[in-house]
Amino acid sequence: MKDGLDKPRVLVVDDEEVITTVLSTILESWGFESHAVNNPSEVLRLLEKEEFDLILLDIRMPEISGLELLERIKGVHPSIPVIMITAVGTAEAAVKALKLGAEGFITKPFDQDEILNSVNAALSRRRREEELFGLEVDLPGEFIGALNVIDTILNQVEMDSYIIPGHSGRVSRHVLALGRIMDFSYDVLLELVVAARFHDIGKIFLSSDLRRKSVMTFTVRERAKYENHPIAGEKLIKDLKLFRKAPEIVRHHHETWDGKGFPDRLKGEKISLESSIIAVVEVYEAIRFARHDTQGNAQTETLAISFLRENAGSMFDPDMVRLFTSYLQSEVK
Repeated sequence: MKDGLDKPRVLVVDDEEVITTVLSTILESWGFESHAVNNPSEVLRLLEKEEFDLILLDIRMPEISGLELLERIKGVHPSIPVIMITAVGTAEAAVKALKLGAEGFITKPFDQDEILNSVNAALSRRRREEELFGLEVDLPGEFIGALNVIDTILNQVEMDSYIIPGHSGRVSRHVLALGRIMDFSYDVLLELVVAARFHDIGKIFLSSDLRRKSVMTFTVRERAKYENHPIAGEKLIKDLKLFRKAPEIVRHHHETWDGKGFPDRLKGEKISLESSIIAVVEVYEAIRFARHDTQGNAQTETLAISFLRENAGSMFDPDMVRLFTSYLQSEVK
């Protein structure tokens, strides 16, 4: 990526000229340099001659699919972030693109804010690949790239959620702070932060209608579907084959101290310390930033802390509640 005042160069690839024209116009209006290609067979030759900071690539094209072209691009230019253009956005396509190295997705019909956010996020992540969710890491770039793709998908899922978007980011920041207070090793912190960031990734398989509902209004059938999301999240993280403990932490973040949680009804100290930490922080954030008029003000802050204290020893590890509420108080001072 170029430094200084050079404009970031974005390559837009779609077999439909109207699509590349629209995207190029949008990008150039925001100060990016855009280059459009309507013949996918030209892309690899172009990349041999010119440098680009980002590629926007249609997932469905004649002759060669976007996923096939993505695989070829990543085989030769693994460091260039690629955002897929799709009108579908299915979970299956997302997982396949993730495994091939895609950075994220933008959907048709286009939303200009979504495009800008996705492009800026991809370019920002490329500039700071040495950092992962606030933790300085020593991981191969392709590992970080895969995690950033999941993060992009998760951000899109959170747009259709009962909780204000940014939930997983807020949870991971608090969890990282608690892990540092507890003097966790780097290896433990890494697994913990990844699990915290992706604790809700299994919700990608839930309908947007269900994600937008409060758990208090679920039917029996809806609750059964919802209670499967930690298992789905565990499988997604496990399939990456990058982490040893994070999948288990994700699976158990809805277990409760009294054994009435899900999916495995673990009780007390049978729940890992990492899962107990996320359980406390996740519920605090869900209460404080539910989608309603107050949106995270002092009233919901008080309500969230009161809920944790009232349920310490039943829903939550009482030691974790004390640690987290003490940390919150120290943050205010």
